[in-house]
Amino acid sequence: GIDTMILGGHSLGGYISVAYCERYPDRVAKLLLLSPVGVQEMSDPAGGSSRSTAQKVAYGVAKSFFDNGWTPGALIRTVGEWKGRIGVERYVDNRLPVVKCPQERTALIEYLYNNAVLPPSGEGCLNRLLLPGTYAINPVCHRIPKLKVDDVVFIYGEKDWMDPRAGLDVERNCRQRRAEGDLDVPNVTVHAVRNSGHLLMIENWVGFNAAVVLSCCGTLDADMAKHRPASFADKKRMNRTMGETGKMVSAAGSEATEESTFSRESVEIDVTGRYIIEEEEDFVEYGKEATWTESCTGVSIRKPQL
Repeated sequence: GIDTMILGGHSLGGYISVAYCERYPDRVAKLLLLSPVGVQEMSDPAGGSSRSTAQKVAYGVAKSFFDNGWTPGALIRTVGEWKGRIGVERYVDNRLPVVKCPQERTALIEYLYNNAVLPPSGEGCLNRLLLPGTYAINPVCHRIPKLKVDDVVFIYGEKDWMDPRAGLDVERNCRQRRAEGDLDVPNVTVHAVRNSGHLLMIENWVGFNAAVVLSCCGTLDADMAKHRPASFADKKRMNRTMGETGKMVSAAGSEATEESTFSRESVEIDVTGRYIIEEEEDFVEYGKEATWTESCTGVSIRKPQL
């Protein structure tokens, strides 16, 4: 048998992987959470003051259906084959336009449709583990720092609808606790796969493979190195750091001696307002006018310290 493994889980599988690590920590050498569900707490549940009456009513209706076991699979089984297939086809066309090959598209539709119409199994646990949406009844943000696993890696899609800030919050929490002397908490890293969303292994399989190889301490060949993952840096955290250090730092934490400034446009900013830091860029200056400086392939930027 296999004594220890690198365990990976996608979406709900990521949530369940955390539970596995809680029960069998000696079996897991490293944990990979691939766009996991259920990380953060729900900050504004139904009835919250920030919600309109219409939003509260809509949430209540959705929660009622969800609590009574209605899932996408249950809906497809109810509407019949013709409407069910149309629904799956529209899902693939809207969510996975990257699948261009007709044969691959047909195979994917067949897989998703037949998986939905078969007697339910795993979907039966959804309303026992999750609240409506991507929130968990028992979120893992407070559970991951207690894991007896050395390394935890989050991998999100660049345009993921699972909020990467949840993983960043866990990373920051564990980093602070280690800085305070608690070396039992895991080392946490957050990666981003470019040009992908929640289904990152389909939308950008080359970038996904590169992220997994690096997360498992592998080496990228020349072709795969072109698709190495980026690193998310929370904009709020970056702004808190600007103007406080006022000096150039490198990945090793030492001051840089040379500077070659890029334009601010070289920093990608996605629709949620988070900076995406390219792994190849070595130095970054944190001051009132932060600049991105000379690149050095294979060296990551040291993330700002709070």
